Amino acid sequence: MKRLANALWGFAAFSVVVGLSYLFYFQTFLGPVIERYCAHWALAHASGEALETAVGPRGTVLHLSNSSWIAIRYDDSHIAPWELAVALDSDGQWYESTEHFCRALNLAPIFEQMARESGGPLPLPPDPPTNYFDWMQLLMASPDLPAARHHMARYFHPPK
Repeated sequence: MKRLANALWGFAAFSVVVGLSYLFYFQTFLGPVIERYCAHWALAHASGEALETAVGPRGTVLHLSNSSWIAIRYDDSHIAPWELAVALDSDGQWYESTEHFCRALNLAPIFEQMARESGGPLPLPPDPPTNYFDWMQLLMASPDLPAARHHMARYFHPPK
């Protein structure tokens, strides 16, 4: 009986080690690949109001004043050893970033509400921005896609 108990404990310990190894491997190597694929697929197959859903709960769609837009899909992860934000603009240009934006991308509605309440545009922070919040405000204030791309280049790059 003791031999069976030892075998079961050994099997349980082995299973835990294999499970943890798999989780580490998945989070470190497979996670970014799967998220990149899912983000590209979701943004590429969405248009109009469906973009608001495709960016996920922590992403955002920025509507620029000349009817251009930038959709940024981002999932904030404090557990995984990687971060990935994937963006697509209205001209079809893709961007990626490994920055940890935390909740900065969710500020677009808050900045828009603050501007409505103040009766005009918010004062712009310095350029270059010193943090993600200032960057987001500058990005939102971009009048057109070339200006927005200028600000996107601070934290985003074309996909590899």
